Formats: sequence, structure tokens, C-alpha cells
Amino acid sequence: MPGTVQAKSTSGVGRAAQRAEVPVTVTPLVEYLGYVASDEEKTAILRVGGRDEIGVAGQDIPGTDIYIRAITPTSLTIETEAVTKTVPLTEKP
Repeated sequence: MPGTVQAKSTSGVGRAAQRAEVPVTVTPLVEYLGYVASDEEKTAILRVGGRDEIGVAGQDIPGTDIYIRAITPTSLTIETEAVTKTVPLTEKP
């Protein structure tokens, strides 16, 4: 799966230590570039891991584990299995 890193964790002390593989998910960089509004919904314009995407609230971003929770004029709320975060609008001169 793209964006997944396998990490090993050791618990315990000395010879009694046990090894367990713990999956660590890396979320690609998400930039919120803006949105287009219609009478029915807002469509977000975003860049995910270097590629341009569009999406609406309630939609998964293809090829990622990112779900678009909400779109406002100033921010985008996204969630993955691990975290929910707000991405501010990227302002570029």
C-alpha cells in the first residue's frame, strides 16, 4: 500500500524482550489550494503528495487513505485511520 512504512518495536528488557511489527502509516502532504462552489456543494482543489486532486465532502481521495470530512473557504478537514486534521488554505503570492 502506498504511504505505509513497517516499523519494528521492541518491548521488554534484555533477553526477555519481544519483537512486534507495528504498522506506521505515513500520510502524504496535503495542500488546500481552494474550492469551487455550486448551489449544491463545494468541490475542493488540493494537492496530495505532489499530484493535483479534486473532491467533495464525504469522499475518499483515490490512492490514499484520506477522507474529506469538510470544506470551508479557509480550510479543509481531512481524516485518516490515525488522525483528523484541518488543513488551512494555502496562500501564495
